Amino acid sequence: MVQELRTADAEAMEFNDRIRVVAQTSFNATVSGIELDDQPLEAPYVIDVVGDPHTLHGGLTFNSGPIQTLEQYDGATVTVQELEAVDVESVRQLPRPGEAEPDQGQ
Repeated sequence: MVQELRTADAEAMEFNDRIRVVAQTSFNATVSGIELDDQPLEAPYVIDVVGDPHTLHGGLTFNSGPIQTLEQYDGATVTVQELEAVDVESVRQLPRPGEAEPDQGQ
């Protein structure tokens, strides 16, 4: 679903009001559910997305798209709300870049 939202020009995404989705975000399936960037997520999973509502909606609802797949194969219930305003307030701290080390013998 995240990739389809990116393809539909999502400008920002946030899960459950606390985890910002960036290019480096990792998703892991666990016994208890899903982890994003090693942080557990609890159902219901809510994704706030900034972008053109009509385009984002179309990116999720096409035939055999992510919503249909989740509902058909995973038994999920997916609700999409097109809102006038969405706040994505969480931030992602980027790791501090390290210094390069010369290769031995250089």
